[in-house]
Amino acid sequence: MGLEGIEPDPVCVTSLLASLKDAGDLQSSRDWFVRILPDFGIQLTKDHFYCIADGLAKSGELSFAIEFLAGVPFDPDVIAWTTILSSCVEFSDASRGAHAAERVLRDQLGNSKNYGGAGAFISLANTYSMMVSFDPP
Repeated sequence: MGLEGIEPDPVCVTSLLASLKDAGDLQSSRDWFVRILPDFGIQLTKDHFYCIADGLAKSGELSFAIEFLAGVPFDPDVIAWTTILSSCVEFSDASRGAHAAERVLRDQLGNSKNYGGAGAFISLANTYSMMVSFDPP
């Protein structure tokens, strides 16, 4: 786009960050994230922050993902916490999963819009099952 003289917009940047995240290229994703405002004058949106948090979580950097969400300039919603919770289940991280599950559950119960639906509660159950040791009969 730069070679053609086309300036990116916020949606284009979200697509770029999501593509880099999905490709597992965290370094390039971070590099672009910090360049969005100074290089293009584009204000960061929730989607931009969520792409970074999701990339961190999916790469196993769960503590950094949670720390990153704690520092965003807004209150992360159930979408962000469900994403973190899903990665906690994938990486069998029950302690961080419990934190994310608590946020999902609190947001689910306190929000009339049910973004997470049954999937959030299934992830919650999976997280808690990791925390309990089962002795087969």
